[in-house]
Amino acid sequence: MRAIHVWAACAAALVVSCALLLAGGLRPFLGPPTPEQRVMSIAADLRCPVCAGESVATSSAAVAVQMRAQIAQELQAGEGRRQIVDGFVREYGTWILFRPPGSGALALLWLVPAAAAVAVGVGVARYLRSRPVRAGGAGGGDPPAPPEGTRAPEADPLRRRLIRFL
Repeated sequence: MRAIHVWAACAAALVVSCALLLAGGLRPFLGPPTPEQRVMSIAADLRCPVCAGESVATSSAAVAVQMRAQIAQELQAGEGRRQIVDGFVREYGTWILFRPPGSGALALLWLVPAAAAVAVGVGVARYLRSRPVRAGGAGGGDPPAPPEGTRAPEADPLRRRLIRFL
């Protein structure tokens, strides 16, 4: 049953990936973005100064409405996306960026968790390789003989149940 879920999740991920690629691949055929779409695209990259975790594009706060109007004015004046964003960064600082650039100390925010995940994976792999193979497990074969002078594990009913369980 578990394998079916894995295949279903993989199939769903493949369908979503293809849909996203197709949507992105159709952009050149859809024509140039409207002025409103350009404003919202730039506003989506900026954090609302008064809202928690919202972009300027999704916020209904007065300051976000003013920022969208300012973006529209600057676009009409002929400024480019980078110039507009840089202006907001000069005014508010880099925290205004909804997705901060991945350079310098900010890159560590992305690299440290990835490095930790790799280290955990390597540690788990080493641990699993160093573990002795259990007798009677997937490796098959006969269990090792008990040391002389001890009872065979099969002689004790509790041990037999434990061996079957493990």
